[in-house]
Amino acid sequence: MHDDGLGLIAKWSKHFGYLSIHDPILGEWWDVAFKEAPEWALDEARRRKELWRAGRRDAYTLNPAQMEELWQAKQSELSEADEGIVEDHPLPE
Repeated sequence: MHDDGLGLIAKWSKHFGYLSIHDPILGEWWDVAFKEAPEWALDEARRRKELWRAGRRDAYTLNPAQMEELWQAKQSELSEADEGIVEDHPLPE
């Protein structure tokens, strides 16, 4: 067993049309055709690319727990933004 701390993660492959999925048991990367990749892997690859474009230069080395933490923070921000208009004073009757 090989534990490099990455866990089961996915990112875009260097080869067009493929995703790379990290095997946490063997510590190896496997390229999977885009059309055959599981939905979770596609979503994760997209999120990592978004993070990279937003300036997170460690986006492709984040482990699953770190990705989950970032996802939770984003969901929290989105729910706060959906509160709508909040009045600090009561409206006249």
